[in-house]
Amino acid sequence: MRMLQKMMNTDLLLKEINDVFPDSPMPDTSELTVHQKDCELCDDVRRYLNVYRHLSVDNKLIRFLHQNLYELSPLAFRWVLPHYLKYCLTEDWAYAQEETYFLVFNLGPAPQLENDTLIRFAALNDKQINCLIDFLSWCTGVEDCIDIEDDINRAFAFLKKLLNQARLKM
Repeated sequence: MRMLQKMMNTDLLLKEINDVFPDSPMPDTSELTVHQKDCELCDDVRRYLNVYRHLSVDNKLIRFLHQNLYELSPLAFRWVLPHYLKYCLTEDWAYAQEETYFLVFNLGPAPQLENDTLIRFAALNDKQINCLIDFLSWCTGVEDCIDIEDDINRAFAFLKKLLNQARLKM
């Protein structure tokens, strides 16, 4: 029964991802990373992403990006996020576990990284942030995610704080 419940939650979450993240093209090269000059890592990320300029996002790209999410601009982060989330939900767990963990870490940054994360989340709307919260809820139903329970809780708190701040600005 537990597997059936998880599958239903996965299907609902996949539908939500499709609903709240519209298809969008990869941002222009100048809008892919947070640093445009004097950053070798961002230069490498831009070069790698440009190889995918007219290709579909695939598992190889997701595996590359999981360690480079911090270098993405807000537009690039929003562009890749639905692909990344779907990968975490549908790929064989043996392959997707590390990428899922890294996404959770990015959704709940350490205090010294919060400002950079706020910048990266700037292109996301409330529905998209709520979808990320739903993704974290899905993670709590994955047995192997017990290892990162504290990180999931930190991500929940950060995203809820982000939503509250957005509401206060209205």
